[in-house]
Amino acid sequence: MIEQKSKDARSERSPRPARARGVARTALSAARRRWPTVAVSATLLVGLGGSLGAAGAIAATTTTTPITTTPTPPPSLNAASDQAALTAYRKYLQSLVSSSGLGRERDAVLVSTVASSCQNALTQLSSEPSTPVRQAVLSNFGEEIGGDLALAFLSEAKRPFTKLSTQLGALRWSSTAPATAIRQMLTAERTVLNMQQSSLCADAAEVSSYPRVTPPATASFLTHYLNASATVSRRFQNFLTVLQRYETNSERQLVAAIDNLVGQFGTASTAADQTYSQSILSDLGLVP
Repeated sequence: MIEQKSKDARSERSPRPARARGVARTALSAARRRWPTVAVSATLLVGLGGSLGAAGAIAATTTTTPITTTPTPPPSLNAASDQAALTAYRKYLQSLVSSSGLGRERDAVLVSTVASSCQNALTQLSSEPSTPVRQAVLSNFGEEIGGDLALAFLSEAKRPFTKLSTQLGALRWSSTAPATAIRQMLTAERTVLNMQQSSLCADAAEVSSYPRVTPPATASFLTHYLNASATVSRRFQNFLTVLQRYETNSERQLVAAIDNLVGQFGTASTAADQTYSQSILSDLGLVP
């Protein structure tokens, strides 16, 4: 709500006609949207929109979450592995929070690339009438910007994620289900972390030339990104089931710490997303 009010206030101060403001707002709103992606953001699963990421999924196992499944014997083995998994996640999240400044630097590099390679590429659209078709195209392009910023911000997660993968993969359980859930979850996250950013400037040029059609490269990027994100969501749901099955009361403080770190990282990533999406759209000439 505060964000919307600030956008409206900026629009009211702008000398541009209302129809141009609509074009810019469509892209800006989409650029600020998040989808579920990887285990590092409270706004990604990352409600990449809105649900918790891998980390958020773990954090969702708070004391308010009812645990009805009876622990599978032997409890000593599974409880120890569950404790180790949560501890590894806490350390993983702490490293991400500590390096969130590097994530902002990566986002800033993306902004600089756009400014130097395709500045004002969409200026002409800011003075043209807004139509439902054009708004849809700009919304997709805005989501592409948001996806690129998310991937840039999360690029610093690769090294700590590799360490996390090793730690979780080495855990022993009394059945194959937990190991399978962990392996599938890590594979899904790795897929997102290894995704390449889109060709933003090339797609901006295509939007400028053909504003009634979403660039094929934009559509392809979003399809792969969203499909990978959906897979992460499913795999995390399975992983959560494992954690809920073996969680003990003694782990509540650890889970609370994880929840707090998820919130810290979510705040940092959301702030970066809002700042740099505005900067990119401004460099492209869609907003002042």
